[in-house]
Amino acid sequence: MHPFAAATSNVTVNGEEVNINVFLRRQYEYPDYPEFMYVDVINRAIAYKTANPEETVTLNFAMYDMSLKTRFYYRTDDEKYGRLSGVDSEGRTETLCDSLARAAQNGLYVNCAIQANSQQESIKTKFNSLAELDCIEAGKKVSDYLKVSYVTWGTASAEQMHCKFISASHYLMDDGTVMKNAVFISTSNVDGVDAQGNFSSGQDRMQSAVLVSGSSGIYNAYCRYFSIISEYAENQEGFRTAVRDLHAKGELNYSDKYFSTYFTPIPTDPEDAWTPGYNPVVEYIEEMAASSGPRLFYANVYHYNTNPSYGFGIKVLSSIKDIANDGKGQLLAKWLIETNSAASKGYVSDTAFLRAVKETGAARYYTVDQKVKTHCKNYLFAYTKDGEMKYVSITGSTNLKWDGAYKKANSSIAIKEYGDYHPVFDCLTQQVDNAIQ
Repeated sequence: MHPFAAATSNVTVNGEEVNINVFLRRQYEYPDYPEFMYVDVINRAIAYKTANPEETVTLNFAMYDMSLKTRFYYRTDDEKYGRLSGVDSEGRTETLCDSLARAAQNGLYVNCAIQANSQQESIKTKFNSLAELDCIEAGKKVSDYLKVSYVTWGTASAEQMHCKFISASHYLMDDGTVMKNAVFISTSNVDGVDAQGNFSSGQDRMQSAVLVSGSSGIYNAYCRYFSIISEYAENQEGFRTAVRDLHAKGELNYSDKYFSTYFTPIPTDPEDAWTPGYNPVVEYIEEMAASSGPRLFYANVYHYNTNPSYGFGIKVLSSIKDIANDGKGQLLAKWLIETNSAASKGYVSDTAFLRAVKETGAARYYTVDQKVKTHCKNYLFAYTKDGEMKYVSITGSTNLKWDGAYKKANSSIAIKEYGDYHPVFDCLTQQVDNAIQ
């Protein structure tokens, strides 16, 4: 188990031992591991390279928004390792740009795809200042190992490269265990903090993340998607076409008994994004609707859009209502929502929207009740499938919005557990239960 993890699980898939670690942040709680873990993965990959200098080690980092105000206590022997800071402390803290350059100095191949519209020029300046640093390998510079693609699709919501992940070909655990084919998938951007390492009230939110190691299928899928983002960083229409071409060939998403990955944009037909196999929320709503017996649905999501002209968001709620009233078994539903940009378009008011959600179960909606802020994009399901209970935990960068599936670059992973053993599901449902008593 990772020392920062809230839960861990291990399964064997296709002859590979796959390890899952879950990381949580409650609102107002520190340290913020769903953000700090970007640096921890880098450090552990460097440790592997140091122990195995002849091996090729690769990092792929995709980030929507990235603050240069945030410093990380990056030294593993520092008592504050795992914490963030808003000020420089020489020899103890560094920005994430510095961490990525440090990996390059140690001979790791580091590939980045970053949008960060408001800070992109500052980030370019920062990386350029690091490009000529010497590497451990004689005659090599950081620029020989570090490549950055700047995503310039635009500033509109539909033009976001919204991903938040880092993959590592190899990394080393504290006890010397070698981990390969790892992907860290977070709901957290690299958000800015103040001098004390605290978020502003507007950015202080619930977050979560998973680190999945050992699955070549998951790792290769994320690397393939990353390469498309990088190739089309200056051409969103080319990106959308390339992704949809691979979807049409069945060559992008990965799936097995325990895991499925989902990458957007999804196919154009149907236009309401109600596409099982490509939209994970739809896939498991439909599977749960076909089941009988006790069922559970939790949505812990920053942004839910119910604009009826798009179809998708309003159909999610109507489908959950149908399941609650289908007479095939009790449904336990909980909703944790921060914002609904289209509540007034689908309902006469935000209060009416919250009332509609509460018809299916318990709910917190920050716009109305000012209780809990969340940046998670987690969708949890439990139901009977083929005679046993199935527990599905979806997480990643995809909000409950039509354009999140149909237009943007987003990634999600579904972790599927069965029977009596479901630690990932338990951890993520407990996060919601703690917020909605």
